[in-house]
Amino acid sequence: MKTPILVLAMAAATLAGCTSTTVRDSLGIQDPTVLKRGLGAEQSVNAGAVTDHWVAAYGAVGKPAEALANAAQRFEALPDEARGSYFAAKGRCWVEAGKAELAASNRWGFVEESIGEAARQLAMVEGREPLSAANQELRTSSVVRPDLWQAINGYKADPRINACPTLQPELACAEVKLIHAGHDAWARNFTSAKQRADDVAQGLAKVAAGIEACKPPAPPPVAVVPPKITLQADATFGFDEGDESGLLAAGRSTLDKLATDLRGNQDVTRIDMIGYTDRIGSAAYNQRLSVQRAETVKRYLEQRGVGVPINARGAGAGNPLVSCEQRNRTALIQCLAPNRRVEMFIRKD
Repeated sequence: MKTPILVLAMAAATLAGCTSTTVRDSLGIQDPTVLKRGLGAEQSVNAGAVTDHWVAAYGAVGKPAEALANAAQRFEALPDEARGSYFAAKGRCWVEAGKAELAASNRWGFVEESIGEAARQLAMVEGREPLSAANQELRTSSVVRPDLWQAINGYKADPRINACPTLQPELACAEVKLIHAGHDAWARNFTSAKQRADDVAQGLAKVAAGIEACKPPAPPPVAVVPPKITLQADATFGFDEGDESGLLAAGRSTLDKLATDLRGNQDVTRIDMIGYTDRIGSAAYNQRLSVQRAETVKRYLEQRGVGVPINARGAGAGNPLVSCEQRNRTALIQCLAPNRRVEMFIRKD
């Protein structure tokens, strides 16, 4: 006995309906307006109806293809370090999502929202807006696969992700793809939504494996700061100079490294600094020069972030390290060089 064609058609339709319901249910959709179909579907703002606010935000996108192409070019023009960042990757994925829906002749508004999200990421990468990894709530997308969102948010909160920059683009694009899947569900295209969500699950599996294997870079070794540092004046200042304009290039380099080392040592509590000169010149002059050199070194370190208290004073020609009796002035100046110095005592009490 032959089965009537009408019966076969009705059976196929029933099977397709069951399959569609199964796929929809697998997405974990919690928005009741998305679960309503046909004549019972809502047309309210809660269901995604266009509002004046939405039109004001996205209505100006008159040439979406041009806007997407321009955004793509700007992302590619970013410096290498910025181009590989989480935010740049997220922006590029928004461009790809917009292009895909534009090619599919999507007229629901998701293309315009993709352009807006790409522009937001670009503004953050370029420093025109503060960085934020939060996702905007879009009119044309509903939440699907809450379990995947829970995983994504867990990885974003995991401090290890900051030590694994190569995983950040995968995580950023997973967010965009899951929002894209939410748009498919919002448009009642549940099969496409499931396919995108399945792709996200695969991408997150890579993130999970990568984050376990990723080892944070070892912290830089803490530089050892000796209890006493002597800055030879002739290697730090020009002869007879004591202010910052008189600092030599080598002296600046030495002080820059010293500032870095001091900032990295949390156990340093204070610094006592004494400036000395040689015996050439009057006692009053040498006293002023010794104070000036010590104060200059103090200010230089403070300006470069050394925050511990620094006590600076001068001792003129006192406490000489060498005694010289040359009659030739040039030879005498050279002989007395060790006496021209700034001594620093690093306190850790």
